Parts: sequence; C-alpha cells; structure tokens
Amino acid sequence: MSIHLFRATLWLLLLIPGFTQAQNNLQLLTKPWKIIKASHPGNEAQLYTATQAQKDAYYRQVKQMTKGAYLTIRPNNTYTFFFNQRSESGTWRLIGGSVLATSSPNGQAQAVIQQLTSQKLVILLQDGTILSCAPKGWQKAKRDVGNPGQVKQLVARTWKAVAIRNGAMEAKLMSATAQQKSTYYQRLQQMMNNSRFELRTDGTYFLRLAAQQEEGTWSMVGKTILVTQSNQGKADRSIITKISTTEMELMTSDGSKMSLIPIDGGSIVNNNNTPITPKPPKVKPKTTTQDKTPPSITVTTPRVVTRGFEIVHADKTITVKGIASDASGIFEVKVNGVEASIQANGAFSATIKLAVGKNSIQVEATDTKNNTAKVDFVIERKATTTAKKKVELVDDDFDFDIKKLAKTGKYYALFIAVEQYADPAINDLDKPVKDAQKLLGALLSHYTFSQSNITFLKNPKREDIIASLDKLQQTITNKDNLLIFYAGHGHWNSNTNTGYWLPSDAKKTNTANWFRNSTLKDYIAGIPSKHTLLIADACFSGGIFKTRNAFSDASQAINKLYELPSRKAMTSGNLQTVPDRSVFLEYLIKRLTSNGKKYISSEQLFSSFRTAVMNNSKNTPRYGDIQNAGDEGGDFIFIRKKQ
Repeated sequence: MSIHLFRATLWLLLLIPGFTQAQNNLQLLTKPWKIIKASHPGNEAQLYTATQAQKDAYYRQVKQMTKGAYLTIRPNNTYTFFFNQRSESGTWRLIGGSVLATSSPNGQAQAVIQQLTSQKLVILLQDGTILSCAPKGWQKAKRDVGNPGQVKQLVARTWKAVAIRNGAMEAKLMSATAQQKSTYYQRLQQMMNNSRFELRTDGTYFLRLAAQQEEGTWSMVGKTILVTQSNQGKADRSIITKISTTEMELMTSDGSKMSLIPIDGGSIVNNNNTPITPKPPKVKPKTTTQDKTPPSITVTTPRVVTRGFEIVHADKTITVKGIASDASGIFEVKVNGVEASIQANGAFSATIKLAVGKNSIQVEATDTKNNTAKVDFVIERKATTTAKKKVELVDDDFDFDIKKLAKTGKYYALFIAVEQYADPAINDLDKPVKDAQKLLGALLSHYTFSQSNITFLKNPKREDIIASLDKLQQTITNKDNLLIFYAGHGHWNSNTNTGYWLPSDAKKTNTANWFRNSTLKDYIAGIPSKHTLLIADACFSGGIFKTRNAFSDASQAINKLYELPSRKAMTSGNLQTVPDRSVFLEYLIKRLTSNGKKYISSEQLFSSFRTAVMNNSKNTPRYGDIQNAGDEGGDFIFIRKKQ
C-alpha cells in the first residue's frame, strides 16, 4: 500500500528479478496484441483531489489514446506499435527474458514486461505508462466489484503481503550480480513474512513492514482509491486493482504492485480491534497439480565422472561450479551448507574449505516448491610434502609456488601501433608508436620478456595483424604467455553492438578493412597460451567486453592464479573517446617501472593505477575477463628480472 514506509523499505531490496524462461517468453510474446488498457499510477493517484469534471476529462483522454491501439510483435524481430493515433515500426529484441528493447526511426527504447501469459501482456514503458494487452479478437468481460461500501467492508481486515513487484526496479536486473539477486530474494521474503496490514472499520490502521511500524487513518475515495494518513503526517494513495474476501491487489503511487492475502482467518477488524468472522464465500474447489519434481543439478567444476568419484586436489579450498535448473525456478543452492551465488541462467558457484585427506562434498539445490535434489562426490586433498615460499601481493590473497613459476614458458608480446592512415578522412595520431615503444622498453628492462619473442607492428594493415596472429597461433604452446597491446583509433557501433580497431588501410566509408573485436576474441580463444593479456589504448576500447557482462565476478579469491588459464583485458576507457596523449599508458608504464615485487598479477597492476587515471583524465579504465575465450579464473603474472 505505498505509505512512505513501504517505499523506503522496498528500495533497499536492490532490484526485482526478472523472468528466467526466456525461450518460453519469446513464443508467448510474438503475436498481434490489442491494447485494452493504459494507466499511469503516478497520475491516477493524484486524481483524488481533482474535480469530477477533471477526472472525466482525464479518462476520456486515456480512452481516446487506446482507441484502435495495438502492438504487433513478429517472430522476425520486427514490430508495429499504434497508440494515441500514432504509428511506429522498427526492430525488437528480448534482453534477459523481461526487458523488451526496441529500435525505430524515433530512437531506441526499453520496456519492462511485468506479466506475460498466452492471454495477457503487461508492459511498463520508460515514462511510467503501463499498457495491458490481450490477444487480437479479445472481448472484455463484464465485471463489477460492488459499491464503495461493499469495497470498504472487504478492505477492512488484516492482510499479509505475498508478492511485491516494481517495474522501474526490474529494469535494473541486467546490471545485477548473482549475489545481489540472492540478497534481494532473502530480504524480500523476510519483509513479506513479517508484514501485517491491519485496516480497521473505525478508519484506523496499523502497518508492520520489515523492522518498521506505522499507524494512522485510512479512507476510500470511490471504489478504487485507498488513502492513508500516518500519525507522523505522511499521506499516500494506492489504487485497488483487485479485491475479494481472499485477495487484494494494490498499485502504489510509486508504481509498485502488491498482492495481499487475509490472515487471522480473513476476519473483519472492528473498532475494538476484535475480529469478526464473516461467512465464508462459496468457492468452487480448484484442482491443481502439485509440483513434486526435484531440480536438475550438473556439476561442471570439478569434473565429476560418476557419483562417488574421488577427485585429487592440492589446494586448501575449491570452488564448486555448476548449473541447477527447474521449471518452477531455483530458490537456493548450497555446497556443504555454504550458500552458493546463483545467476539468472541457474549457474551457481561456491567456495568451500578442504581438510587434508578425503572430503565428502554435497551439492543441494531447492526449487521454489521446496523440492530438493542432491549430488554427492568425494575430493581428496593431498598432504603438503614440500614447504612453499609465500610471496605477498595483495593482503596475502595469492600464494605462488616459486619452483613452478621458475619453470614457466616463454613470454611473447604483440605490439600493434597505428598512427598514420591512408584514408584522408581518418585523422592521423601522434603518440601510438612512441607509447608502444615506451611500454616495450619497460617490459624488456624490468620483466622476463625477450626481444626474440616480440612482434612490433608499426602502422600495419589488417592483413598484417591477421598474419601475426596466425603465426602466434602456430608458435605459442600451452606453457607460454602472450601480451597483446594496441594503440590507435577504435570505433563502437551502438546499433549492432560491434567494436572495431582501425588498421592503417581502414576506410571511413566501409568496414571491409576494419578489425572486429569478435575476430580478436576468436584469435585469443584459439591461441593455446597459458595466459593472454590484452591491453588496449583506443577510443571505445571497452567494447571488447560488450559481448557479455565481463565484470560479473572478480577473481580475487583464487589462490593459484598462475595454475589456471586466463584471458584478461585492460582498456584505457569504456565506450568513450580517449585523447591522443594517454594518461592511462603513462601510469601503466610508471607502475611497471616502480614495482618492487618479484611477482605482480595483471589485476593487481591495474588496481594500482586505475584511480590515478580517473583523477587525472576524463576516462574510466576497465579490467575484466574476455568471455568465451578460455578464461578459467587465473591471471597473467608479470615476473620481474633479477637485478
């Protein structure tokens, strides 16, 4: 019921999770829809102070907007939208199963799907308008909730919240981490379990939501608007969208939708706060099929061949990863009692401690219907036979075996510097070649890079870049490490979500000789190195991460960074232009030169100069995994030469 207390509490819950059945949503979504209702909760909640003439004029205008309105969503990803006597056509795509992104000559927009069934579609537009749609040919059924007195009698009882949704918060789903989603589920459930909405017949109310309480008075305006006034002087309005003796649905003034059910037997509460039990309504029994199917669990890390297979592991901890799936949705996953982080696609991850010897591991997944499945296996932690020298990096997070690092493969590097372009329409640059030479000098002087393993491309054509990557693919082994550096022009196409590097033979009028980020990623995935680190100092260089969410989980908790293969990237900016004079590269070289530690990871190196770049330029450098390129959680390690 909005009341300011509710609004403040709800926004603490981070965000609302969206749909998980994206494929099913696509099948339900693609059809011609008839727009049967348009509403704006913020506007409508203010109508209680308007005159009857103003209310009539408002609803006449809304009715005119929906006259003949429709939304046709086609399987070929095109759409036609007719609303308020205006038509719009363009392309659409579904993000995460709940966000409908559209592109048309009028621009780009996003709408949140609040409800989707075969017979109903409810979407929230960016301006706060809510459109309710039904399949073409739908006819409205006649329904009457009763007169204002009857509605007030239905409202006057004690309620409990069982569902809360907020369209604006749902739109933030795409940027949420698995941990944030898990935190949201826990807080929302706790808030609803403890909720109490006591609306008394004498016009007073008591509200308990989360750890806070509120009292005041309430009244009805017509049959649909519930007005509350707290004892602290806070007033609010909510729209009753559904009411009966068994349920009530409210649309609050901030756009939140709340579903409530009666408690204390559905009793009406009188002036003395004494329950009055009404006659139970005649309800036809519903036959429902109870979900008794447990979730499906697949453990991907470590690789479990059969149940009870013993895995030998050398570390003190292990990160168990896998995928849990169920038609009703996954509620939680635990590994030996440790709650795992869960992503929208059911992927889970949890790190547990291991005792020396055999450890019984149990992965337990529970769906929203309380069905549970378990997978058991055994991991044997080997006893330590030789002492390891610890090299301090960041808060003792990393532990390296000196003997193993001493036997590492070769360090290769590919430098690509483009500052002169054949096409006069593309501006030449002054710094890329000098910047690349400075970085190369720092690596050769201070770290275990050899001149014989360096490839330096000055103003290369696209063919030169391809040829060098082909050669590295044939030369590098799975024991070797590769650093790729690029300085030059970059471009990001927001319409196709495609990033490019511009070789010296690039032309502004077409992309034939442009070098795609996706092509680079394919090469990085195909080069069989132990570790690959990409450093890009170009406009829009953050596009290398745009194929997926590149920063979902940092690898700070991984102990053996060198033992696990890695594919990392650090860039001078995100989707933004960068100046010819590179503050990013200045601080990168400065930190490499001044570093006094023998071993430094690329993530640690980036962290040491990121703030300095942000404080001395308008750019925000980025660091993360290159997704789908073979990264397994390790990191590129710079080894300093002996002085």
